[in-house]
Amino acid sequence: LFGRGWDGNPSWQGPVPYAQQQETLRRAAVVAAGTPNADYDYYCSDREFIDLAAGVPVVGWAIPGLELVLKEAHSLRLAGNLEEMARLCDRLLELSPAERQQMAQATRRYILAEHTQYNRCRQMIDVVSALGEARRRGDAAGLPHLPFLPAGQIVTAPPRAVLNWRG
Repeated sequence: LFGRGWDGNPSWQGPVPYAQQQETLRRAAVVAAGTPNADYDYYCSDREFIDLAAGVPVVGWAIPGLELVLKEAHSLRLAGNLEEMARLCDRLLELSPAERQQMAQATRRYILAEHTQYNRCRQMIDVVSALGEARRRGDAAGLPHLPFLPAGQIVTAPPRAVLNWRG
């Protein structure tokens, strides 16, 4: 355990500076993390991406739509409660270290290729550019293209990736 609020727990390692999170995560065989109690479709912080980019299998909290965004994160398991989280951690620990490493490194490559700040900034620039172009033509912009979602997922409910779009 690391971070604040775990005082007294024998596995608590104390707070970790932001820039050292992945180094700390790499000491684990499996990371149990995520955004508990997140019930907004697609809501997560950078936490899931930082954890997965560390190259260690991750068990996180099930957030509606997150499995679609991270569809190729094969070392990610999502749990709906603490008991399921513990079971999923146990299952990952039953794999050999080599199997966990291979799976987690493939996920790390996927995250670094598809889910970085650069990727999201580029995608948001594309959305705003398309919106501006539609307005210059006097048209309403269609729903934005979000390449990290399967085709058509943006308009299905639930989960819905885009709400209150006024193109």
